[in-house]
Amino acid sequence: MQATVLMAHVRFVQEVEADYRVRYELRREQTPSGGHFYAIACYAEIWREGNLWGDDFEVAGVGPDEEEALRLVNMLAQASAPVLPCHLSDAVRDLRLAARDEALLCGTRAA
Repeated sequence: MQATVLMAHVRFVQEVEADYRVRYELRREQTPSGGHFYAIACYAEIWREGNLWGDDFEVAGVGPDEEEALRLVNMLAQASAPVLPCHLSDAVRDLRLAARDEALLCGTRAA
């Protein structure tokens, strides 16, 4: 499959013990049948005393809904604390469940 990066957000976070550079990317994968699948990638660099101390990378699948994928990557990029790669899959799952719960509540109120 061929991936295209549709958008990227970069965050810089300074902590007492280290500095973090976290990059979120919204990627669109084209399937062999011509369909599209969206995923969010997260790459983090950890810096200590001016030296690259470590890095990490993770990808979480979102599915075929571009609007949902855009909403999720923007929520991750604007979160009060950065979501690091080791937590990306859990964060995407939790945000998707919260959105579904909110939609059910709104649907119930409208009925």
